[in-house]
Amino acid sequence: MTNIPAFFVYGIVNPKDFESAYADLAKLCGTQVLSREKRIYSITFDRDGEVWTATVGEKLLGKKQRTSHIQGRAVERTTELSDPAIVLGIFPGNPSQVVTTASFGYRSAWTSPFLVGKLASVIYFKSHQVQK
Repeated sequence: MTNIPAFFVYGIVNPKDFESAYADLAKLCGTQVLSREKRIYSITFDRDGEVWTATVGEKLLGKKQRTSHIQGRAVERTTELSDPAIVLGIFPGNPSQVVTTASFGYRSAWTSPFLVGKLASVIYFKSHQVQK
């Protein structure tokens, strides 16, 4: 990921409101508000053999690898997966928690917040500044 943004909260227009919105998301998860350098922008994780990416401000995206045997040859197939929920916040922990728009009645196959065990990758928001 090359264009990592400064901290923002999806759906919040005024940067002055980012902190209170982020605090509301933390409260929803029953966790503390993190310092800016610890705020997570994106994670990749495995769930039931599928590799998913949760990125703040984006839909949940995943891939499922499957091996088929055709005429005695192994053929790898990748199925692209997605969920219409938009990621609002990611909070580290054991397990980590991801808050999506499903918390506010939007359609999703995932509950919100949902728990994530082992993370394959973590990307933090850029710098200590707020995106303007």
